[in-house]
Amino acid sequence: MHLQFPCKKSGLPIICKSEFDDLAEQILEKYMPDVLEFPKAVDIRYLAENCIVVDILEEDLCLDNLLGFITFADMVIPISGDKNIKVTEGTIILDISLHQKITRWRFTVAHELAHWILHRAYHCGDKRVYNFRVQGYSYIACRTDKSELGKKNPRVAKTDDEWAEWQADNLAAALLMPKTTFIYAARQILCKYGFKELLLISGKDVNKGMQVVRELADIFQVSMRAVRIRMRTFGMYEGDAKVN
Repeated sequence: MHLQFPCKKSGLPIICKSEFDDLAEQILEKYMPDVLEFPKAVDIRYLAENCIVVDILEEDLCLDNLLGFITFADMVIPISGDKNIKVTEGTIILDISLHQKITRWRFTVAHELAHWILHRAYHCGDKRVYNFRVQGYSYIACRTDKSELGKKNPRVAKTDDEWAEWQADNLAAALLMPKTTFIYAARQILCKYGFKELLLISGKDVNKGMQVVRELADIFQVSMRAVRIRMRTFGMYEGDAKVN
């Protein structure tokens, strides 16, 4: 898919937040239109491996909070001790610990896939690497345990790396929780629990609010925190997204 976004001199695409939803739905409409017809979890592995055509490997990375990364060139990567692995361009490598929490696995795959969709031309144009430093090694488009959706504020992003991470997080959320079906599901569930204003406010009607968020998280197979942030994007949640 050819992206039609203006770019900085560095080649990094310039995208406003509202455009991620349109891009995600264009991608999903092309490859799995059924997820736009009824609220359901996006098969992110299928989208990555069979549609966008990137490989997914799972390894014991053993490297300081490293959850995953994607390669933009063929290379040999040191992953733990004396072990190296040879990977081709367009390979997502995930730490095996992600199996302990499927929602984090799904978001990490979506995040790295978003890097591939948005930033392939940026990285491959002049063969530059994406310099995230972990224990002295240069990895490409890394996602660490400290990286959480919503923490990066575009108003304070200064470097291309910070902008790229913000972009990848937002496209990942839009792919996993498509705007059309997410808003539909959120409205239905809010009404079911008596939220006639279609708005959750942190600290009010806590038990019913938790049920709303939990049901949406179950439908889309994402974390409750990701649901709160997505609801806040659409004016359905007020307050701190917190954890989970």
